[in-house]
Amino acid sequence: MSDKKKNQVNASIISDAFAEKVENYFAENPKKKKVYVSSDGYLFEVKKFATNHGDTLEDKEIITAKNPLQIDVTIEEEEEEEDPTPPSGVAATQKITQ
Repeated sequence: MSDKKKNQVNASIISDAFAEKVENYFAENPKKKKVYVSSDGYLFEVKKFATNHGDTLEDKEIITAKNPLQIDVTIEEEEEEEDPTPPSGVAATQKITQ
């Protein structure tokens, strides 16, 4: 087995080995959106710290794990049409000057 193929197999085993650690992290920190995992299993909240730590390792790969409990919601605001009714009350009696 070549070294490259061996590393790929080891990487998948490492990912499975640290999956429980990541799950526990999100269980204890449910508001966190993601965590960075170094190849030796350390968890980092800041990507730069994970990258700096990864630079000290033989396998420099950093994996981003997203919180499965976080719901990714995108809200699109609808454009409101202007109300065609003229102003009434005080607004109707005030003169606006620029």
